[in-house]
Amino acid sequence: MYVFMLAVGQIGVNYGRNGNCLPSSSEVVALYQKYGIQRMQIYDTDPGVLQAVSGSNIELTVGIPNTDLQNIVAIPTNAEAWVRDNISKYPDINFRHIVVGNEISPINEAHIYPYLAYINNPQHINIRYALLDPTFEGILMSNGVRYQNLFYAILDAVYAALEKTAALMSLDAATDGDIRTMEAKGAESGDPSDKGVMPASALDDIANLQSARTYINNLIQFVKNGTPKRPGRPIETYIFAMFDEDRKLMDATERHFGLFYPNGKPKYQVNFN
Repeated sequence: MYVFMLAVGQIGVNYGRNGNCLPSSSEVVALYQKYGIQRMQIYDTDPGVLQAVSGSNIELTVGIPNTDLQNIVAIPTNAEAWVRDNISKYPDINFRHIVVGNEISPINEAHIYPYLAYINNPQHINIRYALLDPTFEGILMSNGVRYQNLFYAILDAVYAALEKTAALMSLDAATDGDIRTMEAKGAESGDPSDKGVMPASALDDIANLQSARTYINNLIQFVKNGTPKRPGRPIETYIFAMFDEDRKLMDATERHFGLFYPNGKPKYQVNFN
């Protein structure tokens, strides 16, 4: 029997709906509540999802799709109408963030997938480093900083880029302290439980239930602490994703990141404590 322990701290789960035979939004909200998942992220403002979340006490992050951005920013009244129809209309929802577009800027959110880094360079990345093994000794960088896992290393690279961009954009407005405390809100990460196609080599054959379970459970523990660049500061993170999404047309592996099967059964045990 697979068990999800009650969620605490900084972890939420992305609720993608690009799959067949998925539960209704109200059933999904019930799953979040059953397993103590306190934060949800969606990539739009689907009315059915908003209605289901309303009154649930789940903290919700919503997105403005890339296709809607131009219309919203073109005229101020369009933005006001969007807020009225998608936020103000739902006073019983605890909205946490509004993400403007998907994968546009690290200021919105950081997409951190050590799995992708590993399969693109398996000869030079230790699998224990990629799966966030807490017993791994880590990698000593040229600047003298030791990174225990690849998640921290990628996120700090995002922070470095964010600091550089912020410094260039606001040299007069922001102090050095302001820039060094900026964070990417809502990091997204996950690990696939299936490749979807035959692996090209043994090194590529890490998309499996055991690796996914190992990565997700290690991730939950590591986000309670900060990275070397942001020590002692928990990392708000959303696991991708609640379900497999078999209608995705890109890489076959992307269809197999779900924590749950469509029937609501967990794929593997996850300890959110």
